[in-house]
Order: sequence, then C-alpha cells, then structure tokens
Amino acid sequence: MGTTNIRAEGAARRCVARGMAAGGILATLALVPEGAHATQEVLVAYIGPGAGLAAIGALLAVGLVMFTTVVGLVLYPFQQARRWWNARRERNAGLDDGEGEGGASSSAD
Repeated sequence: MGTTNIRAEGAARRCVARGMAAGGILATLALVPEGAHATQEVLVAYIGPGAGLAAIGALLAVGLVMFTTVVGLVLYPFQQARRWWNARRERNAGLDDGEGEGGASSSAD
C-alpha cells in the first residue's frame, strides 16, 4: 500500500504541476477493495487528449439526442393540432366562398 499510493499521488501532482488540471483530475485514485481485508490498492487512470475529446463528444451527442427526443415528444402533438386546425380552416373557407358547390366560378361568361 505504501509505495503504490505514493507513486499515484506523485503522478497526480505532476499532472497538476505541469498545468494539466484535467490530467490531474483524470489521474484520480480509484480504491479497489481486496476481499475481506482492509487493505486497498490504488489504480491510476490517464485518458489522453484524443480519447478525452472523443468521450466528451460522445457524451454531448447522447445528451443532444435525449434533448431533441424530449422536445420532439412535447412539440409533435402541437404540430399535428396546428395542421388539423389549418386544414379545417381551409375546408370551411372553401365552403364560404362557394367553391364547394359548383367548383369553378362563373366569370368566363
């Protein structure tokens, strides 16, 4: 537990000291229990810039998909109601103008 823990803490400190705050955060210590004993080992994880950007992009894409899905589910009934309302208004306007009875107007006399 002693040397592994010191090495892991040193790696995290070096990342922060070099100005890589994200690397220091990503080099966090993950404590893994070993059975019923109280001893634990420390694991250090580093994600490079390419993998980090890909992971962030994937998370943003999933979030955007979820957002557009919710917006679509909320707005779709309103869109259908608007289409129904406009079609109903056009049908009623056609009956009021006299087009519904004879078809074309009689201005060609």
